[in-house]
Amino acid sequence: MVTTIERENMNFKRIVLAIVICGIQQIQGMSDQSILFSRAQELFSKQQYQDAFNVYQRMTDKEFVVLYNMSLCCLRQNKKTEALLFLKRAEKKAESYKELTLVQELIELNEYEELQDKNWYKQLAIFCKKSILATPILLFQALILIALIFLIICWHRQWYKKYFGSSILLLIVWLLLYSMWLYKIDYIQKKYAVVFQEEVPVFAGPHSSFNKKTDLHESQVVTVIDRRDDYFKIKLDNLIGWIDSYTVELV
Repeated sequence: MVTTIERENMNFKRIVLAIVICGIQQIQGMSDQSILFSRAQELFSKQQYQDAFNVYQRMTDKEFVVLYNMSLCCLRQNKKTEALLFLKRAEKKAESYKELTLVQELIELNEYEELQDKNWYKQLAIFCKKSILATPILLFQALILIALIFLIICWHRQWYKKYFGSSILLLIVWLLLYSMWLYKIDYIQKKYAVVFQEEVPVFAGPHSSFNKKTDLHESQVVTVIDRRDDYFKIKLDNLIGWIDSYTVELV
């Protein structure tokens, strides 16, 4: 007859064995990913871009560098729409200003734009966007909380009467930080899609029987608001309508 202590020991051994097996599987998975990445890099260096893309595609953990390299493979084969799709996916994974800059430069190359030809305010807007997206959410939250605490103390102690200019400046800083945090949250939560057909009709409702509002064109990026059956509700600038989900690829 098995005692309670023996049963507990058996359960403990099973748990330890399960943890060890899980750890071995994770190590093996990381090793397989590393082998696939090295193989893809080798094929890319040999200008075998489609083969390299196929190997990258087999990787289960697609971080920024993998998605960025997949976009390069597409660009080398003049598949600009596919390249844009993987660039947008890489942008979602980017965690630093440098990575966001690499994405932006490739997007500009894909659109035949030169950064030096842009107006100064467009360059400033791009710089601000990359700076906000590269800043961790936790840092924004910490700065917003600290600034809010100072504002509360300032109001409670009525320091705003003595330091009116500084109080207004602190309020402006808090509003800017809060706006940047909202922008970052909105960017993370939004769903985007890339148009993959030459012309995609935009309907007033979630079916082709509704009136057509306009057409989208290949390589356009739209914001996906909602989905109903096989149709996406999308937004592009001031345009809101419905398109067939099979005509686009989600970022």
